[in-house]
Formats: sequence, C-alpha cells, structure tokens
Amino acid sequence: MRRRALILGAVFLVMLFAAIFLLPSFILSQSKAQNADAKATTAVAKSDSVASDLPAQIEVVNKLVATLKPEQYALPSSFVDMLTKDKTPENTISFISYARDASGAIAVSVNGVARRRQSLVAFTDNLGKEPGIGKIDVPVSNFTKDTDISFSFTISIPTSAAPKK
Repeated sequence: MRRRALILGAVFLVMLFAAIFLLPSFILSQSKAQNADAKATTAVAKSDSVASDLPAQIEVVNKLVATLKPEQYALPSSFVDMLTKDKTPENTISFISYARDASGAIAVSVNGVARRRQSLVAFTDNLGKEPGIGKIDVPVSNFTKDTDISFSFTISIPTSAAPKK
C-alpha cells in the first residue's frame, strides 16, 4: 500500500508541476488568440469600408483615365488627316506647322496654293465646321487675287474645346 501511495503521490506531484509550468504557455496562447480575433474583426471591418468606398474609387480612377486620354488633335498627324479630308481638289498644301503654347492651346499654320478664290473659301469653311476648331485666322491678303492664290492661315484650337476620341 505504501508503494501505491508513494507512486500516486509522485504522479500527483508531477501533474502539479506540469500544470504549474504549462500555465504561462496557456495564458500566452489565450492572449494571442484574442489578439488574432481582434485583428480579424478589424480587417473585416476595414474590408467592408473599402468595399463600400469602391464606387468612389472607381469614379476617381475613371476621371484620371479620361484626363490621360489624348485629345482628338493631340498629334500632328490628326491635323494632316483633317486638312486633307477638308481640302478641295483645287487646293494644294505646301507647308503645315504645328505648335502648342504653355496654356495647352494648339496653333496650326497652313500654307499652300489655291487655283480659285471660291475653292479657298470652301476649304476654310469646311475647316471651320470641324468639331473642336476654335478659330481660323485667314488674312484678307489671301483673297486679293482671283486665281493661283498663295494662301496662309492659322487654325487655333483651345484645349478646352478640343473633343476627346
């Protein structure tokens, strides 16, 4: 009986020491579990607020993309296309100059020869009907002759008036 009492006492002491030594680990793991639960709750709340703010963020991104889109007349080749489309067969273009000033407005100078005064008038009228064209400055000296007219004019396009593609 003494042996059994001694073995049971030893087992009891071992279990008591094990419980005492494992208690800090148990408390630490419980606090870490509570921290993980708190972080998960915060992350879920954050993701819900981000999801509710998503349409506003998409709208901001769309505005930025629209700002970055090139204007219809941003490239000199677009002016060449426009001029050749609106040009009558009796007009010949010999020189095109393209410039953008500090404010972003575009100025295009066009030089050439028109066979008749009416064809030059038709050419400038067709250009004036193009969307986004601000002003066409045609000097009166272009209309002094009736035939074989050397012409030059300037097309002004403010960036606010230039349409988007």
